[in-house]
Amino acid sequence: MSQAPTLAQRLYAQRWALAAPLILGLMLLGLGAMTRLAMDDPGFALESQYYTKALHWDEHRAELTESRRLGWKSHLAWSGDHFELELKDRAGAPIRDATLTLTAFPVARSAAPEQLRAQALGDGRYQATPARPRPGLWELRLVAERGAQRFLETQRLQLPPGAWR
Repeated sequence: MSQAPTLAQRLYAQRWALAAPLILGLMLLGLGAMTRLAMDDPGFALESQYYTKALHWDEHRAELTESRRLGWKSHLAWSGDHFELELKDRAGAPIRDATLTLTAFPVARSAAPEQLRAQALGDGRYQATPARPRPGLWELRLVAERGAQRFLETQRLQLPPGAWR
């Protein structure tokens, strides 16, 4: 005749029955943590409205061609805590009365581009201050408008280590 298992023996046997759900639960918890980390990565970004931009690519190329026909030239530099931009026409004369907007973002953290409106300093010079400058390579997409004229240009600029505030 066999004896009934003691409480200690029953708990020992049930422990192995709980091992599989415990391992599965820990795996799902780890998977959730990794997914959250991947979704919050500021270094990963998709182009904003990429599908709409793709649909209108021909119009964008026509705008770039027209922009090149204007013959405007821009020179972009980092000056302490802001971007400085100089805009000149085909003859080298400064363009004073343009409205400039910049889409600026560090390439390493391209998930949060900043829309900057440049302030005129006079004599074809403009400045724009990003909220969170950081050292490294930045991409700046310039749109300069004067009347019906529209100038588009994309530049990359290396900000020095002292750019961090």
